[in-house]
Amino acid sequence: MDRKRADVDPLHGLTEQPGTALAARIVDAAPVVILILDGDGRIVYFNGHFERLSGWALDEVRGAEWVERFIPQRLRAEIVELRRRVLRGQRNRGHVNPVLTRDGREIEIEWHDQRLSDAQDARQGLVAVGIDVSQRERAVREMQLSEEGYRSVVETMPDGFWVVDLDGRLREVNDEYCRMSGYARAELIGAGIWLVEAIEDADATAAHIARVERQGFDRFESLHRRRDGNLWPVEVTVRMNPALRRQFVFIRDLSAIKAAEAERLAAEQAMRHMAFHDALTQLPNRRLLADRTAQVRAALARDGGHGGLLFVDLDDFKRINDRHGHDAGDALLVEVAKRLKGAVRAHDTVARIGGDEFVVMLAQLPAERAAAGAALDDVAAKLEQAIAAPVRLGRRVLRCRASLGGTLFGAQDDLDAILARADAEMYAAKETRQRAADEMPPA
Repeated sequence: MDRKRADVDPLHGLTEQPGTALAARIVDAAPVVILILDGDGRIVYFNGHFERLSGWALDEVRGAEWVERFIPQRLRAEIVELRRRVLRGQRNRGHVNPVLTRDGREIEIEWHDQRLSDAQDARQGLVAVGIDVSQRERAVREMQLSEEGYRSVVETMPDGFWVVDLDGRLREVNDEYCRMSGYARAELIGAGIWLVEAIEDADATAAHIARVERQGFDRFESLHRRRDGNLWPVEVTVRMNPALRRQFVFIRDLSAIKAAEAERLAAEQAMRHMAFHDALTQLPNRRLLADRTAQVRAALARDGGHGGLLFVDLDDFKRINDRHGHDAGDALLVEVAKRLKGAVRAHDTVARIGGDEFVVMLAQLPAERAAAGAALDDVAAKLEQAIAAPVRLGRRVLRCRASLGGTLFGAQDDLDAILARADAEMYAAKETRQRAADEMPPA
């Protein structure tokens, strides 16, 4: 029988996994800047949106220092210190700074940063999501310089815009907010903010307005209610104009950003699952088996007792795979995985560690060694019986036998030693069965 002892490792060639390719396309098409720096501030990745904004292709600047290439000289020390704080675990939400484009222009980016590290926290960097707010910042400057000309600015902005009095009533809105909300301008002018604000009531809005009047500025996330009753996520930036006793409010629709964030999290979860599970059977792989075994050994060190491990090898798999094809072989492996899981307790672990090799790790066996060994033998008999039952695949009925070898282990045993003992027991069982078959008289 051909033995496939190499581990099934989903991290090998991860970039070729279909799920990872999909995640990469999602990130590259996101309508926001996505930037990854290593712990030294060198560029690891940025997406297509930033390539279009900056004029630089990723391959041209990968490995370059972000601050040296993209941050104006006057701000470099500030941005380096901000990066250090993020690497220490502090999240940055809403920092705005200019970024240099290839042709020397400055674009204003609002950043939301957090630390990025591997599972062992050995390699660190940061991931940043950025929003181009150049038009918003220009609008603020132009309104401060020329109140009369503000409409030409705000009506060309991609964000919603309000002018709000200190009673919380809308005195002006731009066309973009009307489009976002579904309301006509006439329906909004004179209405209270609470018409569209889905989180704060009138009293909470009044308190918020008073706070902005004192502080001069605020930025927060909320939910707004469209005319049809549906809610959508927004980021709200408020600036106080003391001379006019009005507050200028910029509303950014976060729907696309939140959707991209949800897709990114889903992609991360999928990749995390692939890192610890066999792609075909969805069983834990050797990496997760090692983690689970370490947990059981820690419990044994604390409480005493025994753990048990059974090595399962499908005797007839190669014959079935060669005769009926890979699809039938894969279907058989999936069915065996289901039967093994169904035959043990929820806190036991069934893992696939090779082509036709499975491992069943048993926790919480009896403290007395003889009783623990008897329990291990009982489970082995139960698993062997479960695997031997006929497997129906369409019109075909397949039968597959398995050889099992088991061993008890304690707190001091490492996984390699445990597997080696169980593997030896499995081969002894296989040879015993083969000798018995050879010695049977012909029918």
